[in-house]
Amino acid sequence: MRFLARAAVLTLLLASSSASRAQQVEVPPGGVLRWPGERLEGCGMAGETWAPRADGCWYPVDLEVPAGRLEVSRKRNGSWEIASVRVVAYPYPEQHLTVPESQVDLSPEDLARVRAEQARVGSLWGLRGPAEFALPLASPLDERPVSSRFGARRTFNRQPRRPHSGADFRAGSGDPVYAVAAGTVRLA
Repeated sequence: MRFLARAAVLTLLLASSSASRAQQVEVPPGGVLRWPGERLEGCGMAGETWAPRADGCWYPVDLEVPAGRLEVSRKRNGSWEIASVRVVAYPYPEQHLTVPESQVDLSPEDLARVRAEQARVGSLWGLRGPAEFALPLASPLDERPVSSRFGARRTFNRQPRRPHSGADFRAGSGDPVYAVAAGTVRLA
């Protein structure tokens, strides 16, 4: 799943372990679900499991999860509980950009560089470690700037591309940029 650098767009509370009530919960792609509870031993979704954090299980929903049913689970008192939520289409904004053709239709040299960078970054997606985060995240700049819209659908010169899966912040050359939370740099 690709949710590493995503900000929490929406936090929903799954108040009941009853599947019939949990089915009423809706989340857009890019959202975050929280299923609180006491004596939690584990959390799970899409074949992965992890430890609960703070007051419950947190479930980031990837931007490319299709609309439909999504099952989340939590382990409590030795037994797994399953809840079903509905992923709904969300009206993310569309950005139509016009850029030089060389930035859309890459040269063989640029394409080779992009593929090499994708391989380096792609190796990071499988890394897992203990959840060491807290929400809300800090601002990366002294003055919190207006950012681009997370999840925007982009077209470059009328060619659709993948959704924008982060937030862009404008800063001047030499401005200090801060980590928004504790972590380990794996690639620079």
